[in-house]
Amino acid sequence: AIEGRTPELLKHRFASELVETAYNEFANAAQRAAILQEFFGPELALFKSTSIVRLKDALATKRPGLVMQHLQQHLLALTQKDLIRHSLVQHLLLEYLEEAVPAGASGCQGNADASAVASLMENLRENLVPMLHTREGVKVALLVVRHLSHKDLKRALKSMKTFLCTSACNEHGYLFVLSLAERHSLTPEELHKLVLRELFDSLQELIDSQFGRKVLLYLLSPRDSLHFSPQLMSLILPPAAVGAGGKSAVEENSVTTEQLRERLHRALSLCSSRLLSHVSGRMAELCQANGTILFVQDTLRHCPGEKSACYAALADLIRQPFVPCQNPTSQSSGDESDQQQQQQHIIECSAGHLMLKRLLPSAPDLVRLINDFVTDENIVSWLACNRGCFFLLQLYESCPEDCSLRDRVATLLLGGGGGGFATALQSALKRQYRGAQLLSERIKAKTEPGSSLVGDRSAGDAESQQPVSKKARRLSKKL
Repeated sequence: AIEGRTPELLKHRFASELVETAYNEFANAAQRAAILQEFFGPELALFKSTSIVRLKDALATKRPGLVMQHLQQHLLALTQKDLIRHSLVQHLLLEYLEEAVPAGASGCQGNADASAVASLMENLRENLVPMLHTREGVKVALLVVRHLSHKDLKRALKSMKTFLCTSACNEHGYLFVLSLAERHSLTPEELHKLVLRELFDSLQELIDSQFGRKVLLYLLSPRDSLHFSPQLMSLILPPAAVGAGGKSAVEENSVTTEQLRERLHRALSLCSSRLLSHVSGRMAELCQANGTILFVQDTLRHCPGEKSACYAALADLIRQPFVPCQNPTSQSSGDESDQQQQQQHIIECSAGHLMLKRLLPSAPDLVRLINDFVTDENIVSWLACNRGCFFLLQLYESCPEDCSLRDRVATLLLGGGGGGFATALQSALKRQYRGAQLLSERIKAKTEPGSSLVGDRSAGDAESQQPVSKKARRLSKKL
């Protein structure tokens, strides 16, 4: 019923909904290709070819200039009528812009009309929000933003006011927000005013969202391969295409990771107090969830500002009475496992234990605070489980020179403290806790010059020298 009239119907406010539904939900691959060909000119609209599936296939015909001319006329009319929310329009926009303005090019290429491309960019500049809910729409938005001037970019961001947080929490829209951090033309003050201020007004929503946390992680540690795969980075930073001048616009405007980190650090310093205050207030919740431990870890490592409140909240969780409990069984459902994990002490909780293990070597202030907060009973109670032994080992090795915690641990566990402290270590060794074995060897290597281990040998070397049982090896891999 719509064959031969798709371009006209798509320009109608109500008929476009029908075309979009037919294209997305009912058309097969051949029918979708036939619908697309109607935008490539009257010849292909009447005499459809099964070999033409994309715009590149149509441009391989004898009249590529006419194909681009007809497509850009349709797209100009569609963008002027604010119909870019449809996935069919976004697909056509993406294919057209990829041919007209390839990655790395500073101007129009091929058979594209420069004035038509400029008009199209102007129409899209302040209507980016409707495209950020689909993958192809985000790619179009990235192409548009990449070729906007500084003045037009600021105007586009002002038009997105109140929508940035929603886009940052979207599974596709967050890529657009990440790309804004890469625009070095935005000064730290402008980035804070146009982007960060609105995002930090909804911190809880961002942190609770899987994709919102990625935005915060990118601000804290940009281009970190631990959080962002090369495939994802290729969308934000596409490979530059070298032009006649030897260097492309993207290549000339690119910045190193260190320069980007310094600029984002300056922008974060203008609002970091709000982030640190929020994290310190929700420390107990964030440290016991698998999805947020990396965010808390990077916040305490890289966020500028005073972190004493966060360290105090973390130390308060560590000094709570330690009562070992069974780990969540593999047969438990996801909700039951999360609930049981939240009831565990932060040292025994898998998420909290992993975060502390990574954080302690780079946080001497936290180690000093633990030394002031925890009691001797706390230290010995951690020996009741294997993760507690590993945490005590990491704490022992991360202790700075001006901290007395290392001497306290050695005195307690070698029997100098009385009260059955040495018995707790012997009990852990009888249970074949690998953490207790390494801790005992490490303490002896530090306190006994004639021991079999050299004093400056690390715990990893001690582990390689000691025969490990199969059960201990499995526990070590889990931790």
